Amino acid sequence: MQRIGVIGAGHVGLVTAAVFADLGNKVICQDSDRQKIKKLKKGDLPIYEPGLSKLIKKNVKAKRLSFTHNLPEVVNKCFIIFICVGTPPREDGSADLSSVENVTRKIAQNMKEYKIIVGKSTVPVETGEWIRRTILMHNRRKVEFSIVSNPEFLREGSAIKDTLYPDRIVLGVEDKKAEKIMRELFKPIKAPIVVTNIKTAEMIKHASNSFLATKISFINAVGHICEKVGADVIKVADGMGLDRRIGRAFLSAGAGFGGFCLRGSEKVIVKEINDRQIQVLSMRDLYKKIANKERYEVLSFDTNSKRVKFSKIILVSQRKFSGKLVTIKTRMNKAITATDDHPFIVYENNRFKIVLAKDLKEGDFLPMFLNLPVGSTRNVNEIDIINELQKKCAFFDKIKVRPKNKEFKDYKQVIFRSLRNINKDRSWRVQDVINNNCMSLKEYLILESQERMPISRKEVRLFTSKGNTTYFPATVKLDEEFCRLLGYYASEGYIHLENCERGQRSRVVFHFNEEENEYIVDICNILNNFGVSYHILKQNQYHTISIIISSRIFAFLINDILKCGIDSYTAQVPEMIYGLSQKEKVAFLLGTFRGDGHVAFPRNTQAVVYDFGSISLKLIQGMEFLFHTLGIVPSYKRSRSKRATNFAHFIRISGRDQIKALPLFKDRDMQRRVDQRLLSYKKHIKPTGFKRINSHFGVVKIKKIKQFFRKEKVYSLEVKDTGTFVTGSGLIIHNCFPKDLEAFIYIAKKAGYDFGLLRETAKINREQKQLLVKKVEEAVWIIPGKTIGVLGLSFKPNTDDIRFSVSIDVIRMLQKEGAKIKAYDPQAMQEAKKELRNVKFCRNPYEAARNSDCLLIMTEWDEFRNLDLARIKRLLRQPILIDGRNIFEPGQMNKLGFIYKSIGRR
Repeated sequence: MQRIGVIGAGHVGLVTAAVFADLGNKVICQDSDRQKIKKLKKGDLPIYEPGLSKLIKKNVKAKRLSFTHNLPEVVNKCFIIFICVGTPPREDGSADLSSVENVTRKIAQNMKEYKIIVGKSTVPVETGEWIRRTILMHNRRKVEFSIVSNPEFLREGSAIKDTLYPDRIVLGVEDKKAEKIMRELFKPIKAPIVVTNIKTAEMIKHASNSFLATKISFINAVGHICEKVGADVIKVADGMGLDRRIGRAFLSAGAGFGGFCLRGSEKVIVKEINDRQIQVLSMRDLYKKIANKERYEVLSFDTNSKRVKFSKIILVSQRKFSGKLVTIKTRMNKAITATDDHPFIVYENNRFKIVLAKDLKEGDFLPMFLNLPVGSTRNVNEIDIINELQKKCAFFDKIKVRPKNKEFKDYKQVIFRSLRNINKDRSWRVQDVINNNCMSLKEYLILESQERMPISRKEVRLFTSKGNTTYFPATVKLDEEFCRLLGYYASEGYIHLENCERGQRSRVVFHFNEEENEYIVDICNILNNFGVSYHILKQNQYHTISIIISSRIFAFLINDILKCGIDSYTAQVPEMIYGLSQKEKVAFLLGTFRGDGHVAFPRNTQAVVYDFGSISLKLIQGMEFLFHTLGIVPSYKRSRSKRATNFAHFIRISGRDQIKALPLFKDRDMQRRVDQRLLSYKKHIKPTGFKRINSHFGVVKIKKIKQFFRKEKVYSLEVKDTGTFVTGSGLIIHNCFPKDLEAFIYIAKKAGYDFGLLRETAKINREQKQLLVKKVEEAVWIIPGKTIGVLGLSFKPNTDDIRFSVSIDVIRMLQKEGAKIKAYDPQAMQEAKKELRNVKFCRNPYEAARNSDCLLIMTEWDEFRNLDLARIKRLLRQPILIDGRNIFEPGQMNKLGFIYKSIGRR
């Protein structure tokens, strides 16, 4: 157990404090914002992070975590101090480190014994060195200390998990004592520890930012070509970012570019890596609900092998969009809406090509998937209801367990001693279990955990009510019978809830016309096989028959576990069905069609058509996807009657081969009619709505394209390897936009633009202004509040002309950073006074140097070459000289004791 101080109660600080407290350490979290600390003491968090509030309350209650605004208290009481203060980005994207400097100074002023100071805020390279220097400067008691860099890699939304289960822990530490202590501190977190020096640790976090700068520079050069040829640099950046070799993340984060493509309502098919449970999620839900997206795979399509596969998700992005969207509708009434620059895959002459949405034409063929990859079905197709009840059941305390064809009293030597210990205050309880041959689920689970329960879950039944009750098995196998029952429920079932004296009663109801006797008998047989009791209600005036199962357990399974919905408006395909074998999928679809399906025999044709309708769009979308996994392509339509408030949704199956693949979708008499019609086919007619290419994919023809303007959030999904993903309607979408470098160079040459290093000279020259500001920052660490002496205001020596003066621009940039400016120029000060504000103009270079934190030479006047450098050094607060014109020799300046920085030299 260590005494840990965390300075800064922001996202990083609160998560760090809570996690270390939960690992058994004594933690004090400090923040200078008194109102924030006051709220934290009351349990009110300034941020939202899943699980953080609960973790903080738990550790505050255990007295392992406390909050204060008193920084000296933290320094005095804590051994390891984490600096987690904010380092907000400035306008240029760099970090504002003033809070780090302020905290470091206060730590140094209050240290009385050895401390380990850990930098955890996002900081540039050499911050650790500046922390060390600041402590040495203000550590009046000369107390021993160690500096450690421990960069954070947590992500909002999964910060606790990322902290407890990181890919690696990076420690930048340069003494064995601190290394040993830090290794021990992180020992409970089972992750590889990378130990480096401080600068390397900082560089691990910082390297990506440097890479970002390279990409931004390149896009600036691309902008020149765009202007020449009339292209849009933002759209070019979008397309570049979609190339997985380049990556969108850095372009998006640094330059405001991103490849955002689809509407949030568009569905995709995902699963967790190493799991076979398939989910159909909207892009919006994928972005919001799944924190660790890199742990997920999406159903995609390999255009080289022409096979469907699951591929790893690299990135899911969102942004506000204002511009043209394109809705593409195909035969079979499939539709998708994307930004007008989104790349689509078009199948033409047995080859794939890439076409932007705005360039698609009616008659183009889009690919669609026709099966799931081998191995994507679940190995385990059984639901343990007890496990699910433990997770999220409101009536858990009312659930009872009774053996099936066994009695608890036959196992009294194993059970009853432990049962007495569980019920020490209720001596009668053991006899009650013997007499009634049932116990509470809670008792059953305790005995099971103690290995004192010889009757397995497969051998028991669950119930909640007294008297004439309905039992339900504790485990359910998702076999063909049960999947067919779920299909019946999706189309003809609902859950009726009512309050009674004993609480809430749940009834699962299946509702049929009295003539649908075959389906009624089928449901009753399935329920009998499961040992579930029911009663039948016949309403003669309506000619209907209802099968009613009064069971809270069954209702919980249907609605809470399988999420089938509670009525026709909320009905949907349970996601567990997607990962089952073909037989179970067909069984589910068979049940749904027997409910609200219809078989049509169009006149004057040999055709047979299966139609299914529902008020629930989710059910129709799930069934559409399910059919595609079976290699069957349904068409879709929707309609609304004059009096209806909601659309009704329909899918249709047609074509001899597709109908033959779905036997017994209605009753046996209807199947005989279907068989007779299929036998009458004189020739095999290929489907007119789509074309099957192989067992993995087919194509559909575009029939309508509509463009419109919209402001809304749009989403992008980036996929590893394939660069494609499958949508809920079955269409295969491309998510990367390949570029031919040689062609790009040719276009630039044709436009009269020499895209070479020589043409970059002007740009590099312009960037020198920012480079000089960065050199000042590197030298003084924190610019705000610092005084910078500037020598030279004219654009060159021996003139008062300040037009095109680099010095004027750099002074403005330094002022923007919060610096105080003192300036001197032999000739140009009067002109400069017309342009510059809040600058102290000096009589000579020595006045400019007096009490300045840094001296910056911007014009190569001879007067500056002949400075009394010893005098300059005495006048400066720190002997820092930035030579923007390389007028001095580095070796000479170093010998004189200056911290000397020049351009392109060391």
